[in-house]
Amino acid sequence: MQQRLKLTDNGGEEVFCGWLTDQFGISWQVVPKEIGKLISDPVRGPKVMHAVMGIKRLIIKDLEAAYNQG
Repeated sequence: MQQRLKLTDNGGEEVFCGWLTDQFGISWQVVPKEIGKLISDPVRGPKVMHAVMGIKRLIIKDLEAAYNQG
């Protein structure tokens, strides 16, 4: 079985809002494909964006929970 390397291995770090920096200092943003639907709603979208701004890793179930609050 092949081991999968993470972008944060060997000195990388999670930053905020789905952003991370790899071991070489290159920044990446990992974005779930479902986020477009969640943030495009004019009423619920701002609640999702507020949730995004407060977390490092974008976990879709947490963003869906923010979407469903309104």
